[in-house]
Amino acid sequence: MGKKKYKPLSIVKTPSAYMIEIWGILLEGASVISKTVHDKLIKLMPGTHPSRASVINYLNALVESKLLTFTENNGKGGKHRIYTLKGTKEDFIARLKEINFDQFLVNYLEHLEAP
Repeated sequence: MGKKKYKPLSIVKTPSAYMIEIWGILLEGASVISKTVHDKLIKLMPGTHPSRASVINYLNALVESKLLTFTENNGKGGKHRIYTLKGTKEDFIARLKEINFDQFLVNYLEHLEAP
């Protein structure tokens, strides 16, 4: 089996609370690694935070959706990705709105086409 392809529209189909918190963390403007995001989620969502794998998968989905970019870096424990916003905060928000609206249209049109 090949590498998993993320569906760009799936990132906002039904955003979970942790996804919205990740948006807030990213909008702080600093470049982050998945561990930093996960650690912040643990503090923001005690007892209900997602797994580190879920954070990594979601950050990668944001990359696939052209909302984030990343660079790989060698560090303690091996390679890791450093994620940054692609463009400005305003670009990020505008792209989220665009993807969300596109998803609404897809779901609406599928509903209309259903027998």
